[in-house]
Amino acid sequence: MIKRAIKRNGERGFTMIELVMVIVLIGIVAGVAAPVLFGNSSSID
Repeated sequence: MIKRAIKRNGERGFTMIELVMVIVLIGIVAGVAAPVLFGNSSSID
């Protein structure tokens, strides 16, 4: 019974590659959005 609970058919959950891709995309979006949202204080002059 323990083996049945541990063994997966590969149909459920996320793979490591999918998780890494999502984290990278979030980082890219945050890197682009942060300057836009917080603005550039040197251009206020």
